Amino acid sequence: MNSALGPSSDILELSITQVFFPGMSEKTGCRMQITAQNRSASSINMRALVNTFDGAKEAVDSWLVPTGELKPGEEVLRIYSCRTAHAAVVSEASPYAWPQTCVIGGVVASPCPLSLHVSMSIAAPPGGKEKEKGEGHH
Repeated sequence: MNSALGPSSDILELSITQVFFPGMSEKTGCRMQITAQNRSASSINMRALVNTFDGAKEAVDSWLVPTGELKPGEEVLRIYSCRTAHAAVVSEASPYAWPQTCVIGGVVASPCPLSLHVSMSIAAPPGGKEKEKGEGHH
């Protein structure tokens, strides 16, 4: 699934991949790999709130994923323990994350004009919106 969100030419690509290691328990053998890659001409520093859901659309996990400062062309990989999820979404609900705030070229922007291109190994929830369950993070 690919989605482009935001009105800017500054682009961050976010790749979300759920990985399982066979022969291990769900919590031990499940990892969420989140890669952020700066595709713009400016340095970027932002956070993304990623939520996952089970088959019944109940919240499974949430992570407030920081990129740190990424210069043009740089990328960062974050790895988190997880539970098996059937759907994921980059939430727009956190006041501490995209699209509410970010830093582009050393300047704090609120709201964040950054375009976020997202690809995931798991589906988006039906209807495209997550249930409001708060802003928990790991």
